[in-house]
Amino acid sequence: NMQDTRGSVILHPELGAGLDVIDPKQRTKAPTFLKKMIQEETVLENLAEEMRVLYVAATRAKEKLILTGVCDLPEISEFRDSGTAPEKENPAKIELYRLEKAKTYLDWILPAVFSGRDGAIPAGCPVDVRVFTAKELAQKQNAEKTADILARDMLEHWDCSKSYAPEFGEQLRKQMEYTYPWAAEGQMKLKFTVSELKKRTSLREEAGEEMYAEPDVIPLIPRFLAEEETLTGASRGSAYHKLLELLDFTCAYDEEKLRLAVQKFVEEGKLTQEMADCIRPADILRFLQCESGRRMARAAAEKRLYREQPFVLGVPSGEIYPGVGFAETILVQGIIDVYFEEPDGLTVLDYKTDHVKQAEELKEKYHAQLDYYARALEQLTEKHVKEKIIYSFTLGEEIEV
Repeated sequence: NMQDTRGSVILHPELGAGLDVIDPKQRTKAPTFLKKMIQEETVLENLAEEMRVLYVAATRAKEKLILTGVCDLPEISEFRDSGTAPEKENPAKIELYRLEKAKTYLDWILPAVFSGRDGAIPAGCPVDVRVFTAKELAQKQNAEKTADILARDMLEHWDCSKSYAPEFGEQLRKQMEYTYPWAAEGQMKLKFTVSELKKRTSLREEAGEEMYAEPDVIPLIPRFLAEEETLTGASRGSAYHKLLELLDFTCAYDEEKLRLAVQKFVEEGKLTQEMADCIRPADILRFLQCESGRRMARAAAEKRLYREQPFVLGVPSGEIYPGVGFAETILVQGIIDVYFEEPDGLTVLDYKTDHVKQAEELKEKYHAQLDYYARALEQLTEKHVKEKIIYSFTLGEEIEV
């Protein structure tokens, strides 16, 4: 594209501006010598840039390079007939005037290809030149179109009752009728959390069948209790769990010491202020003073108290998918709130802030969860779990499961 050399004003970063000379009397306009110089320099610079572009494009292929172009047949003949004088030192070198006359990339490529004697391709040159006329391309296109029409016609009138390859009939039938024998198992989960399994067990026990989704329950809360409810739901449970994870059970707490401890955790960024506002000191003190709290204090003094213990447990698939005829290992993951070791075995304890009226409600709802905790601990520690306890902050009592 040499359009930038044809304007009335031509600019060059080094040579300046090239203008035309206008003679008002003779009413003529002619380019100045400087403008012609700038035009020539700009053409050479543009050609040099185009040559760099061609070089980059032609040297990026890894296995094969296909170059296509359109030109007149006389140009091909010209390159073939021109040849190269045998006495030239470098017959593959193209003359400067030929380089300057180029208007397309083919004007550089064809002379290089036909640079041998008598316009032939040099020996050893890995270039294959193929010339297609417009008539040949049209014929090829028509042949392909005709072949497509014949193939479509043959398929539309195919005789489906005839067996064209009887020896492959049975094999094809088996392949087409094949069904994957473990398709149902492919829809099953291979990893569960303890909370998911707790819901599955609870629903199966209540309804006699396994359900996949627990319906959302919309509680009817009076408007004046709505703010209180936000502090007594999941946020309070998370706050209690986090505080009991951080508390030093070897210390004796009263209400003032507990308040200072909570404030310290907030200042250290271990508890948020929203969590601190959810905590009722009376609930925490009642737990610390109960039998389980005292046992945890003794275990902490002996460094046998363990809190927030993560685990991954492998269970047979038949336990989670009863009646399924395949044996796989299902992974169950969870976090044990707290367990402690005593001379006669381990005790698992889980904190609950659910709003219940009777201890039996928590037993029915969480017994499967505690069973998985105990099973995981026995596999991890190879020690016997003697006791499983739920502590209800709502009821303020310990519940043995």
